[in-house]
Amino acid sequence: MNEPPNVAVYLVGKRCGLRLEEIGHEFGIWKYSTVSSIVTRTEKQLIRDKRLRKRIDEISQKLNMGQAKT
Repeated sequence: MNEPPNVAVYLVGKRCGLRLEEIGHEFGIWKYSTVSSIVTRTEKQLIRDKRLRKRIDEISQKLNMGQAKT
């Protein structure tokens, strides 16, 4: 798993409400099915990997704090 970009795609997918095609465009991924696969694969990885889940939770908390400041 190419963790950093996959986590970024996952977080954008979960937090921004963009369509898969839009997310793919932002990341240079031209097939929306690839974006869907990344999100699904990351969700499955979160179930198995507590460290990854903790890192994503920490990133989400920082994003929430940043939004609260704006």
